[in-house]
Amino acid sequence: MKTIIGNNNFILADCHIAHDCYVGNNNIMANGVALGGHVNLGNNCNIGAFSAVQQFVRIGDVVMIGAMVKVTEDIIPYTIADGMPCRLRRVNTIGLQRAGFSKEEILDIRSIYKILFNGKKEFSSAHSRGKKIHW
Repeated sequence: MKTIIGNNNFILADCHIAHDCYVGNNNIMANGVALGGHVNLGNNCNIGAFSAVQQFVRIGDVVMIGAMVKVTEDIIPYTIADGMPCRLRRVNTIGLQRAGFSKEEILDIRSIYKILFNGKKEFSSAHSRGKKIHW
């Protein structure tokens, strides 16, 4: 395998992209971001300054990661992750708007997120709503 970097990425000073990584399109990597080996970074992501992503981690599309964050686990699409330890905070609604998602699609994603992480409904309900959205 080899490292692949997509189109229209904005990679600032002192970033490191290790071996066998895949970086999608339209991403922003602020100063000092480090991606370990075999990291898979989706499209339309924004990684804050001096954040580090551990090897073999997968980051979905339209994800925003805060500054100075250590990412050791996969991050699902369309979310914001931050903190020490890194954890999901909420749906990235501004990123979804910038990526061209409709209001209806954003509301569907938010309701799926609530179902999955607030545990108030069955998983099958989230699954059926999620079929409309490309994950």
